[in-house]
Amino acid sequence: MEKEVEKQKIDVDEHGRKLLDEWDQLNQYEQQRDRCDNQKCDLEQEKQSIEHEKLEIERQMRETREYIKQLEEALQKKYNRCKLVKKIWEILNMN
Repeated sequence: MEKEVEKQKIDVDEHGRKLLDEWDQLNQYEQQRDRCDNQKCDLEQEKQSIEHEKLEIERQMRETREYIKQLEEALQKKYNRCKLVKKIWEILNMN
């Protein structure tokens, strides 16, 4: 009878160790899941930050294109004025 009780104690101890191992594995899994959740949140924030930067760059590019267009128009006006002055100068020099 003592041997049976001793065997049951050993079985209970082994079962207890298995339960503790499973508990540890569960805790490790939960910690890993929490780390993954945190990484996911970090990546989502980084994605939003990148999207914001992208929108800002696109806005700056539109403004730059508009500014270049204005410069081109101003340059064309100056060129046209120069051509006009040159023609006037040529006419005046002919007389």
